[in-house]
Amino acid sequence: MKLDEFREKKEKPGSSLGHIQDWVVGRAHHKSVEVAAGDDVAIEREVGNEHDANAFAVYKNGDKIGYLPRETALLLAEPYDRELVYLKGSLTGGDTSDGCAPLRLSVYFPKEHELSANALVNGEKDGAFADLFAAWRDRKEYDIETLKAFSQKQEERIKNEETKYSNLSVLISRMLATYCDEKSDAVRTEGGETPSFLEPEEPEENVIVAERKMKMLNYLKMEGYVPNLDSDGDVHFKYEGGHYFVCFNNEDADFFRIIYPKFWSIDDDDEFERVVRASDRATARTKVAKIFTVDNETWGSIELFISDFAQVEKFFPRMMSALKTAINTFLEIMRSSVEE
Repeated sequence: MKLDEFREKKEKPGSSLGHIQDWVVGRAHHKSVEVAAGDDVAIEREVGNEHDANAFAVYKNGDKIGYLPRETALLLAEPYDRELVYLKGSLTGGDTSDGCAPLRLSVYFPKEHELSANALVNGEKDGAFADLFAAWRDRKEYDIETLKAFSQKQEERIKNEETKYSNLSVLISRMLATYCDEKSDAVRTEGGETPSFLEPEEPEENVIVAERKMKMLNYLKMEGYVPNLDSDGDVHFKYEGGHYFVCFNNEDADFFRIIYPKFWSIDDDDEFERVVRASDRATARTKVAKIFTVDNETWGSIELFISDFAQVEKFFPRMMSALKTAINTFLEIMRSSVEE
């Protein structure tokens, strides 16, 4: 399908636009057309290509200047032929000594609502697609280091073939990796200094923890919450008017904790004694949830060790209910003690 025909058949490109850094190859056969950084190029399928059925030709002002690499063409052909992606490009440099030209390959999703159904591996739905696409779609909301760790984990799995990924998932993984690399470079060079959170002495976030933070954010969004990562890297969300936080431990990826901080202030020693008694009783009654004091504030928490993160989604509503019960029990005991 020609690019003009493709445009005629589609609505405007979808809002989820990203890009990957790639190359125009085969420049040795198209040297008569000069290229330079900043040149806009068109990407077209060349279905009749006898050497590669997945081939994409690259054109500048209607003149062919080369092709996408075979590996990239293999990745893009299926979703392109299903009309799920729309491609544009611009050169970021001129010819190299090995007959290539660097290319910024932009990707649009004209039919976002159809992506998930078409993310298939051997006819089966790609289980990783939802998390990858959610991370990509909401990339600007995440802390860059958490997002980068998540992206690296996906790249490792794809490279080591730990999981079977659809072409769409691999494409989005590449887009996400490009975004993370460029964002990190921009942060490092801004103002000529490296921010403290990127300094080498700071420990890197556990990639499993980063992945679980991403999954937690996506799960909460699907459940109707409006979560975000706070300055400490905890997942913050509101529940029934209160501010809750999901905390992870970088040294123990199985550790999972929900806290409800500072819901009761302690004004004097007499109140402190009553708070301690009420906390003990509320904790004893509600099994896994805990009420405790930090300085002059009262906190609630529920903590578990979970190796399979899918269990978090299964038990999350029950965990929230147990924590809420512990807090309400504490409040009832405190109010009763005041009345007495």
